[in-house]
Amino acid sequence: MALIIGIFPPHEEPFPSLDGRWSPRSSSHYTYSDFTGSAVFNFTAPQGSWTNIYAKPFACALPISIDWEAHVPEGTTVKLRIRAVDSTGKPVGDWIPDMDAYGQEYFDYPKCTAIHHVDLSQEVATFNLGHNFDLDLLMNTKDAKVRPIEYSITINWENSGTCGLL
Repeated sequence: MALIIGIFPPHEEPFPSLDGRWSPRSSSHYTYSDFTGSAVFNFTAPQGSWTNIYAKPFACALPISIDWEAHVPEGTTVKLRIRAVDSTGKPVGDWIPDMDAYGQEYFDYPKCTAIHHVDLSQEVATFNLGHNFDLDLLMNTKDAKVRPIEYSITINWENSGTCGLL
């Protein structure tokens, strides 16, 4: 998630500065959350990220694949990775893919692809039962006027067969 702070016209009231001292109010601020990471390209280095923790749809669900759809023009990239987390969001496993096994830190979305399928079936053992999953999406561009667009991400689940529905 990107955080953008805007500075606006002066006000008369004093406000605390970052070092704790009071100073005349020369401006106010607001925050804007950009959950897609796309709007931040207008204000910062041309990179945006988005992360979300997904609860399992049933007790013994394991992610077996990810299907995602994106528009990735030349000079841009869209990448994602996934890991197991506990109920508080604390990581309990490494990111998939990992550098040792895959030689890369993210799954890349290929250019000119309608829907990309990422097979996680070989990683089922790394996703411990009883945890949720953290998905991290990273978007980059070399030109702020050309942006990638993430349309959809679908996590496909498999029931291990040893647990009932939540």
